[in-house]
Order: sequence, then C-alpha cells, then structure tokens
Amino acid sequence: CSLGTVTAGDLIVVVNQPYAGGGGPTSTVADTGGNSYTKATDYTSQGGVVRDNIFYAANVTGGATFNVTSTFSVTATYSSMFAYEYSGIATSSPLDAVATTSPGNVSGAFSVGPVTTTMAGELLIGDANTGGGGTISAGTGMTIIGTSTSNAGLVEATTTGIAGSYSAAFSIGGGTFASGAAMATFKAQATAATSTPNAL
Repeated sequence: CSLGTVTAGDLIVVVNQPYAGGGGPTSTVADTGGNSYTKATDYTSQGGVVRDNIFYAANVTGGATFNVTSTFSVTATYSSMFAYEYSGIATSSPLDAVATTSPGNVSGAFSVGPVTTTMAGELLIGDANTGGGGTISAGTGMTIIGTSTSNAGLVEATTTGIAGSYSAAFSIGGGTFASGAAMATFKAQATAATSTPNAL
C-alpha cells in the first residue's frame, strides 16, 4: 500500500481485515522506512476465520515513495488492508484506549466500546466487518475512510471532543451476519490531526 511521501514524526495507522477459511490469520506490518508497528487491537469473528487488527507506528521515519506491507500467517481467502498517515498526534506513547467486540449475529446498529479518553481532541479509529455478507455503514458522528466489498468491511474515524466516554458505531444491512468491531484512540498534540487515506 503506497502512502506517497510521508512526513517524519507523523503517525501511521494500518487496519488489516483478512478472511481465511482455515482459521483467522495473524498479521505483521512493515514499511520501507524501517518503522516498528505495534498491534493496538486484535479480534476474531465468524467462528475465528476473520481476524482484524489495528496497528500503528508513531513518530515515523518518513520519506518519498513510502510503502506499507502487511503479511498474514496463512493465505487469506480475501483480505483488505488500509493505511493512513496522521499529523498532530503525540509522538511518544500515542495510544490511549482500545476496545473490541465480537457480538455474533447482528442486524442493524451495533457498536464497540465505550472507552474513556484522557485528552480532548483524540483521533478515534473504528474498524468492523461481517466477513462478506450484507452491507455495513458508519454510525452517527463517524466518517468513512475505507471500505471493502470483498468482506463487507469498513474503517471509520472521528476526532473526539472533551475527555470522556466514546464508542464507535456501525450499522449492518441486508440481513443478519456474524460481525466484529474494534476501536482505538490516539492522543493529540496541540495541532489538529489530519489524514491521507490509502487502501489496497
């Protein structure tokens, strides 16, 4: 996944949504800048065949023609990978709060969280998928930043208000499907967070 030119000191967030009939694959992430990625969230759904992750690398070494690669432990039947660059995020220990849910069969609205943030103006990333059935849309107050038709996956984001309780909301359409979701929040610096979404 190409992010083009990446600015040194920014945050990179990667969301992996692999589906493998033989079991939910584990993921690793690397990039051409040699940055280290930390797994923020890890959940399985669809009886373990879907295993989504949110990874991040803080205070990155940037550069031109910057590429991010995800590697799965088993061959995925189909998969989606999304990578985003954010500025204005804390360069040291940016991850604040995480939550996951695998609620089983879902139709209509569902959410992951709540979590309690420690700062105002945090970046909130939400990730959900149904493993390929139906449709999925973002909840109130969230902006879609990535979608996948192969596994009915969605990535959404928002900037929080004051420190407090927040959730990531979604809605499933077209039937009832075994779904899962995750969220992670990242602490801001003085400037507002901005993003350059890219996806494979």
